Amino acid sequence: MTDRIDHDQPLVFLSFAGEDRPQAKRLRDDLAARGFDAFVDEHSILPGEDLLIVINKILTRSSYCVLLWSRHTPDRRWVEVEWTAALFRDLKEKRSFLFVIRLDETELPLLLAPRKYMDAFVDWDTTVAGLVATWHRDREVGTPVYPAPDATGYSDDAHPIELYVRNQALSVSHVLAAPSTVTSSELSGLVRKALNLRDSESRYGGIVSVRFAYELRYRDRALLDGPLTYLGIGNGDTVDLVVHGEFVSHGKTVSTWTFRDGPAPQQSAINPQVIRALIDAAFGHLMP
Repeated sequence: MTDRIDHDQPLVFLSFAGEDRPQAKRLRDDLAARGFDAFVDEHSILPGEDLLIVINKILTRSSYCVLLWSRHTPDRRWVEVEWTAALFRDLKEKRSFLFVIRLDETELPLLLAPRKYMDAFVDWDTTVAGLVATWHRDREVGTPVYPAPDATGYSDDAHPIELYVRNQALSVSHVLAAPSTVTSSELSGLVRKALNLRDSESRYGGIVSVRFAYELRYRDRALLDGPLTYLGIGNGDTVDLVVHGEFVSHGKTVSTWTFRDGPAPQQSAINPQVIRALIDAAFGHLMP
């Protein structure tokens, strides 16, 4: 059967109501032309196979899930099971796994309303191109990509940009939206808020602590002050987050550390396990 899953291509699980099958097939074909294999149940399940078991296996193996949302979708039990399972995986793995494409102006449920979605009924081709471009950017960043913990949007900005904030020591990146007119100094504040970055972390009643300072870099250069557009930074670009740590014991600075490209230094007056506990406490919410 020619429509069976090709394991050599990134797999995309399509969730949709039966009435929207033509759009699902169209999306499957458009994604295939761009190097992505999409799961559409009637083409990917052999006679006699258990639907629930197959869906569970495919959804687990998929790189992404796309929910096609329309007036036909609400109260469809099977679709609800699929997208809630996909949302659970999205949240559990702290990464962008579930994507929503609206086929008309039907409102999304509360759980999905804050999430980024694309309106295919406005421009189908642009929507598909944007979806694939997002996936390619995610893969090119070089680290797992997760949504920013603070998903505050910018509804007052007609054309917000998406930026990847990467920390190579943590081996993660986070994608966040920013106003199109944002400056580098404003971006620093936005990153701190969106990623819930702390000023300090302490243990043992404050006997041992670390103070943090943050720096954003682009192409290994510190960001100059001014609008990002003047600095050549635009939608889909990656900025590196550098974390400077000052470790304090009994009120005295005992070591400093730039938390960027590798683990903490081996030589330190503070026990490495204590350092690890401080780092995990400060940045654990950003890691899977």
